[in-house]
Amino acid sequence: MGPFTLGGVPSPKTILVVDDEVEIGRVLKKVLTLEGYRILVTTSGQSALSLLRKEQVNLILLDLKMPRMGGLEVLKKVRAQKRKGGIPVVMLTAYGSVSSAREAMTLGAVDYLTKPFDLDAVKSAVREALA
Repeated sequence: MGPFTLGGVPSPKTILVVDDEVEIGRVLKKVLTLEGYRILVTTSGQSALSLLRKEQVNLILLDLKMPRMGGLEVLKKVRAQKRKGGIPVVMLTAYGSVSSAREAMTLGAVDYLTKPFDLDAVKSAVREALA
């Protein structure tokens, strides 16, 4: 048994959803839990960084525009961490500007989805990011 098994059964991949819109977090948790993932949801960049210190996370779905600490700042802080810097990050945003997408990708995001998003597109982006 490897480190990611419990009684021979693989443990589910953990996804951290960071979005200040509570309803988006709720919907993503419901949809992705049905896909077999373990979902953690938080509404701020500060709490996301705190959760990352305590939890083993395989993927982050990160809102671009949030109060106090935006998604790009969170992404920079995650990339600066030695142990967590390699976690794939998919940006979620209602602001689909080319410049913000380019900046997110330059900072190391693996994908960029604009709101309102198609849930099949989210599931596909999650599968690709975790592959």
